[in-house]
Amino acid sequence: MKYKEKNKETNFDIFKVDASEEERLTPFSCIVNYIIKNPELECYIFADGCPDSALKIWDKDNSVEVIWSQTIKQPPSNFSFLDDLLPFREEPAKTSAIIRISFPISPAKLFSIYYPEIEACPSGLLVIAKEEIPKDILEEYKSIFYPNVTDESALNFASKAFEKWAIFGYVREIDQIGIEYRFENIFLSHNGNLSKSFITWGNL
Repeated sequence: MKYKEKNKETNFDIFKVDASEEERLTPFSCIVNYIIKNPELECYIFADGCPDSALKIWDKDNSVEVIWSQTIKQPPSNFSFLDDLLPFREEPAKTSAIIRISFPISPAKLFSIYYPEIEACPSGLLVIAKEEIPKDILEEYKSIFYPNVTDESALNFASKAFEKWAIFGYVREIDQIGIEYRFENIFLSHNGNLSKSFITWGNL
C-alpha cells in the first residue's frame, strides 16, 4: 500500500509492506545483498528507547560503531488529566542511539544487531545512506523526541534524512492466540537509487 504524501515538500515515498508470511530474514537478505553490490553505501540504525543492555551488546560487537547515545525523557505512556495534578511524577527516561554497521555481514548478523535482545523489540529505524550521515542530522533527530516534537520538527527530520536515504521501520506483533504479524514501513528517497521494484517480498 503506497501512501500519497499531501505535503509537496516531501522528497520520499512511503510503502507499507505486510511481511507476515515471509521468512523473518527475507528483507534483511535483500538489504545486505543490495549494500554488498553497492559498497559506497553506509548502513545505520537510529535506535529509539533501547535498553542499556542493548548498548552493551553493541559496544562489544566489532561490526557496530556507536556514534551517539543519550538518555532522553519520554512522555508517560498513559496521558490523563491526572498528569497535571501530579507534577512530581517523573517521566520515564530511555536511551536513544545512532549506530553504524560495518559490512560485509550476513543477513542473520544484521537481524541480530537490529534485534539485540528479543525479536519482539526492534531497536528502531534501519537506514541505508549514500554517504555519511549529515552533520546536523543529530540535532534534527533529537528534536523529534518529547517534549520538543512538533509536526514541523518531524517533517524537518524526515526531509533531512531522506535527502539521499532509504529508511526501513519494522513492527512485530503477536495477537492473543499467538499469531504473528510483521509489518514494514519503507521510506524511499526520490534522490536515491532505490525504487518500489526493490521491495520483492511481502504484500504492498
